[in-house]
Amino acid sequence: MRLILLGAPGAGKGTQAAFIAAKFDIPTISTGDMLRAAVKAGSPLGIAAKRTMEEGQLVADDIIPDAVIIERLSGRRVHLPSGRTYHAIFNPPKVPGKDDVTGADLIQRDDDREETVARRLEVYHNQTRPLLDYYAEWAASGGAHAPKVMSIPGEGPVEQIRARIHAALPKVISANMG
Repeated sequence: MRLILLGAPGAGKGTQAAFIAAKFDIPTISTGDMLRAAVKAGSPLGIAAKRTMEEGQLVADDIIPDAVIIERLSGRRVHLPSGRTYHAIFNPPKVPGKDDVTGADLIQRDDDREETVARRLEVYHNQTRPLLDYYAEWAASGGAHAPKVMSIPGEGPVEQIRARIHAALPKVISANMG
């Protein structure tokens, strides 16, 4: 099974991908995680990616209102050593500003600051919409190898979105089998 999760920055793709991977015992690939690791390692790719990410641009290669995205990302806090993420409203740590497991301070990534998020959203709207249209048109063609495309509303609590995805996946899987 191959799934591609497309959505605006902060839509919850990484969070939901982790749930899907655990449920179906499949690996995940996150370009965002790979790029952040390259930046941390100081590799040539990381150096180039850092400049682009700091400018709020998508690194080379309208689903959720922008206000929701800005709220989600600007409230996100991360425990860098483990990658655990929290949100001040939607997924708060037990102790504000502290990791639940280690008690270490949580940080706000530079690319989660409100002004950077606004730039990232502008780029998303300009560059990702054509990809969404591409997959939708391909799916509508009905070709033998055409993908199955489903749109899952990404608003609401994490558990509610997860339930929507888990309800939709059997339909996609059975459509691919038959």
